Amino acid sequence: MYDITIDLETTCNGGVDGKNPEAQYPNNKVLLYGWTNGIFIYTDHRGDGLYDMIETAHDRGDVVRIIGHNLKFDLKYLIRERPDLPWHKFEYYCTMYSEYRQSGQQYRFSSLVDSCARHGIAFTKGLDLGAILASGLKMEDIPLCDLKPYLVDDVQATNQLFNKQVNHAGYVEYMHQHVLPLAHMELLGLRIDKTKTAIAMSGLVSKEKVYDRELFAWAEARLEWDDGRPLDEGDIKYTAPRCVSYLLTGFPTAGFKKGTKHVIKFKPGCAPLLNPKQIAALWPSAKPTNLGFPMAKGVLDKMPKGSKASIYVTDLLDYRAAVKLSSTYFGPFLEEAALQDTIHPKMNMCQTVTGRLSSSKPNGQNMPPEARQVFVSEFGKLMEIDFKQLEVVALAHLSKDPQLLADIQNGEDIHFNTGRRVMGWKVPSDMTKKQRTIVKNVNFGLIYGGGAKGLAETTGQPVKLIKQLIKAFYDRYPGVSDWQRQYYTDMVALMKTSHLEHGEQVYCSLVQDGTSGRKFFFTEGSSPPWVRVKTGRKFSFKPTETKNYPVQGFAGGDIVMTAMWELYYRIALMDRTQIRMTVHDSILVDTDMDKSALRVLMVEVCNEIESLFSLPFKLDFDIASGLYWQ
Repeated sequence: MYDITIDLETTCNGGVDGKNPEAQYPNNKVLLYGWTNGIFIYTDHRGDGLYDMIETAHDRGDVVRIIGHNLKFDLKYLIRERPDLPWHKFEYYCTMYSEYRQSGQQYRFSSLVDSCARHGIAFTKGLDLGAILASGLKMEDIPLCDLKPYLVDDVQATNQLFNKQVNHAGYVEYMHQHVLPLAHMELLGLRIDKTKTAIAMSGLVSKEKVYDRELFAWAEARLEWDDGRPLDEGDIKYTAPRCVSYLLTGFPTAGFKKGTKHVIKFKPGCAPLLNPKQIAALWPSAKPTNLGFPMAKGVLDKMPKGSKASIYVTDLLDYRAAVKLSSTYFGPFLEEAALQDTIHPKMNMCQTVTGRLSSSKPNGQNMPPEARQVFVSEFGKLMEIDFKQLEVVALAHLSKDPQLLADIQNGEDIHFNTGRRVMGWKVPSDMTKKQRTIVKNVNFGLIYGGGAKGLAETTGQPVKLIKQLIKAFYDRYPGVSDWQRQYYTDMVALMKTSHLEHGEQVYCSLVQDGTSGRKFFFTEGSSPPWVRVKTGRKFSFKPTETKNYPVQGFAGGDIVMTAMWELYYRIALMDRTQIRMTVHDSILVDTDMDKSALRVLMVEVCNEIESLFSLPFKLDFDIASGLYWQ
């Protein structure tokens, strides 16, 4: 193994604001390369020495391992500058990701300074780059004679941190390999259809205006100043939660003050759109504040059907949806598209509590279908590979429930098997779409630690029915319940003191599973009232977390990211096939190959995963294909 620890100093001139340092912006460049082979530390403003060292080590047959803190950032520049190097043949190690993973996802985006401090490495930054940039100077304004010792210190500290982490763990984790496909997909981005985006944006702006007028009309028809003057559009924010609450419920009862003299009130003969009984049903435990009742979408969706309140809320939600699409997606898309033809969602390796990826700027993982449909293939087709019921697969493997393992292996319909005892189905065709959705939501809710009351609120079904479905699930899969209880017991057995809060000791726990070696960090939180009554404790661990973290971590954090690397390795030398995005349980590929050829590759990928994690069944997946992202 030939280790090379690297760090780069780059310009920060990219993006819409001209302050983004990422490699996908061509006007950004590397100012200084720094690297060490563990003996000598080198610097070079061109990087020739670094690339020569990598090539020489690879050519003589050494396994090259590239090490860095926040390695994905630097790796994008290396790939961009030398796309000819066989990057898929090297190994990778990110000290930031290791700090995150070894801590059970407790330390997220840990800085080099903080990471070194935790391992007893004396290290401080020689320059405050944030302050320098905030002063108006650019990175290229810093003299190389000042930048060079700063970079040397960073490289040396990163190398020391790597050695400390490996010695602490006793081994180097395989899971660092996914840093390469993530770097490459960020560098490539998603190709956008500018014309289609502009047309969609124009339509959204028109919708906003229409709904805006509708919402003002609702307020204008019912509200006035206390001296009888009619409302003007500039008098109140009629789309704001306080106004919505006032129109629906009459709270806040003080109405709206304008200055100190006048108040906006209901017109004579007008009343809130909801009556007291309806208000009590929608907010059974919430009390109004000076902003009225909370106006979350989950509550607004439950307005009495056919009522004026329902019609008003439909206008409001349509307005909110149009605003979100335009402000969060299409507007920024068009700004970014003015610079280049691609959008580059950031893939965050070190953010979630479970170890699965997240995405930002924009959030590529939670894009609504309307936003996805403006992304177009560069090579022929965008194919989304979606693993089937991956959380259920993860739960089966972790819990080792024999019935659940058998049902998956035999291709059984999990939701039919658990719901038929309650719904009276004889064959799967007896299920209605609505019934299946209810059972599916309950089954997945149990995986995530949901209880009867919460799942009843989520599904809009009676608590009695939800309890029956929960019992049916655990009756068929008792090993799941046993595993969930045992996991909680193991976590409590590993408790360590954390801190005092309100004079009471709070505990934390770091649990390691036996499947992938992933750890999970749990901290006690404030107990709900029923737990306080039952146990007398003000703090407790959340069942939702202890049930959810290991399942979601194994499914999205281990299986999907391993699949991403295994697929990337197989397509690395193809000219017209690239991974563009990963979305929870799926991988988006831009390719000119047909679906059957991609399926052959994915079967090989699944075989590798099944062997690596000793899965007792075959992984299954679907592939959707189209010119645009569906």
